[in-house]
Amino acid sequence: MSTSAPSAATAATAPPGSLVREVVTARTGSPGFQAWTARWFGTWWAEHVAGSSAGRPDPGLDSRDEAEAELHSDDGLTATHLLLALGPAGEAVGAARLDLQLVDNTHVADLEVAVAPAHRRRGAGSALVRRACELARAEGRTRLRVGVAHPVEVEGTPPGALAAERWGLPVALVEARRQ
Repeated sequence: MSTSAPSAATAATAPPGSLVREVVTARTGSPGFQAWTARWFGTWWAEHVAGSSAGRPDPGLDSRDEAEAELHSDDGLTATHLLLALGPAGEAVGAARLDLQLVDNTHVADLEVAVAPAHRRRGAGSALVRRACELARAEGRTRLRVGVAHPVEVEGTPPGALAAERWGLPVALVEARRQ
């Protein structure tokens, strides 16, 4: 897959003025998933880590190998879309993961968005959420569940909570994570 001419099934264009030129995606189990992960997974993982771990004493992330192995093992219970936002020059500016349960709670889509501090508040997260919502709707999902990590040791409102508020996503459950 090319960043300059992605297919309509795997890319969406962002609105004018946004940092994001396009969002490239792939779904586990789809014919192009192996090629997408060969081309994009390392970049997706780096953006995911940069956005998820920024300013956090313990981001609690799986290793890259664990994450990739999970995506390639088909348990028949979950389908996952990986989303990667690309900037004007084709550089990665954000990553997201959309999980769809295939057996229970098939009306729900679980979304995780990660944008590194250098790219925040410039449209990357919004472009990823828009594209994730399109994908979720196309798969018949009527509810979107987004988690925001906020370690107890970190004071103030986490960037993810501020972004969720801007996107119109209400806080429904607060969970504390302690070391």
